[in-house]
Amino acid sequence: MKNLMDKILPNLHWLIIAYGLYAAFDSYTILTEEIQNIENQLPSTQAEIKEMERKLTLIDEYKKNLAAYQARVNNVFASIDRAKRQLPADISDYEMTVFFNDEANYLNIKDLESKPASEETRGFYIAKGYDVSAEMTFLQGLVFLERLGSADKILNIKTFKMDIGDRVARKRFPLAKVEVGTELYKYNPNFVEEK
Repeated sequence: MKNLMDKILPNLHWLIIAYGLYAAFDSYTILTEEIQNIENQLPSTQAEIKEMERKLTLIDEYKKNLAAYQARVNNVFASIDRAKRQLPADISDYEMTVFFNDEANYLNIKDLESKPASEETRGFYIAKGYDVSAEMTFLQGLVFLERLGSADKILNIKTFKMDIGDRVARKRFPLAKVEVGTELYKYNPNFVEEK
């Protein structure tokens, strides 16, 4: 055994150097494989970076256009509010009578009569008729129709009848018997869109 130790001890440094070289070579191969893996991942990483840059560009554009989008949304809400006023969920006969009387008072029309007529369902809306009659001059009748046309709600003139008769010869501005058939519309809550 001593003989074996005498042979190994003087050459021990070679064994340590050989083991060190083996460990260095092993570390070098591991590092080379890691570098190769990283290089293989580089194209996919660059593609991800380009995709993220594109998304960042879109986000920046969105931030720039956010004020314009908010203005559009506000316009849509204003349009919806206007449509709700024009096409209400319910029609009050009292409110319409007050509306017609206010218009008549504004134009100094005396003895205006307004009567609600029947309702008719027409798809997504319901039409409610009102018959209005009064004695007024021709000019008052024209202005009355114009003011009905500029109402907040959608008001359709269905019929218009003006009867002057034999009153023309007696006065400078003869009164005519005017009868107006109007329709007011409201939203039909029972309507279902067919697909």
